[in-house]
Amino acid sequence: MNKTIVVACVLSMASMVVHADANPLSSLLGGLGKLGNAIEQSGGQAASKGATNGDEIMRQLASQDLSPYCNPSFTEKNIKATADKFRMGQYAMVGPEAFLIAQRVASCALKGTSITGSNEKNIVGQLLALSSIANHKAGVDSPETTIRAQNALTLLRLDAEGNKDLIAQVETSGALPEKVRMSSINATTKMSAFDLATKYQKNTPTFVREYSGKTLQVNGIIKSIAGDANRALIVLNGIPKSRDEQGWQDVVQCQVTDAGALSDVMNIGKGGNVSVRGVYMKKQLDIGPSLYDCRIIR
Repeated sequence: MNKTIVVACVLSMASMVVHADANPLSSLLGGLGKLGNAIEQSGGQAASKGATNGDEIMRQLASQDLSPYCNPSFTEKNIKATADKFRMGQYAMVGPEAFLIAQRVASCALKGTSITGSNEKNIVGQLLALSSIANHKAGVDSPETTIRAQNALTLLRLDAEGNKDLIAQVETSGALPEKVRMSSINATTKMSAFDLATKYQKNTPTFVREYSGKTLQVNGIIKSIAGDANRALIVLNGIPKSRDEQGWQDVVQCQVTDAGALSDVMNIGKGGNVSVRGVYMKKQLDIGPSLYDCRIIR
């Protein structure tokens, strides 16, 4: 199956993902439903620890020979069924089923029998993301849930631009324990609003490729704060210009939607110096650099 079609299908639903209340992956599942199906309850050992690269993850998942099930039509039905279960809130079933589909895709790929086209790693990353988030929603978190989430991020970041929304969802879903999530945050890129805006203007396509789906910590002077009870927009001054000359590419926009993060916005004001942390994503209507799921760093 053509990778462009797969990614386009997933991203075509991405705008709805941001606003979904209880099912952050419901739209993603609509895209996965075009790839494969819900899986028989067979076992399979998860990786004993998070892998460091895509090839290693694929080898670990393929430890069980599932090559007899290398049938594209069969897999498509399986993924669709798993998607339906997720929509119905049957998360305890979705976790293991999505993981088993990921094992099957990896096993078939390593046996030289592709069932999803040339993008097996990307599909496996999406399935591992689904499995880890479903496990968390079902309240059955375990060390394996963390491993699946970490491996999902490793694979999804091979196409960071195409998977930017799903990457952000995995990072903020709760599937990663706070200690692991904070470890990732501590390793994120830190820069000033001036540096970010400068890099963005100097070469926007390169900036998008380098930072899409990544968490950035940005420090700057607050130009404005707007919003309501459900969201806030913090704008940081980036490249100094007069009021009439300064455009959206000269500033950094920070979108705040989390209830806990919104309460912190009440303690800052225009003209103050602040550090924020958020996930950089380039959305269709974005004119300048924007961070999503922003939080104030004390």
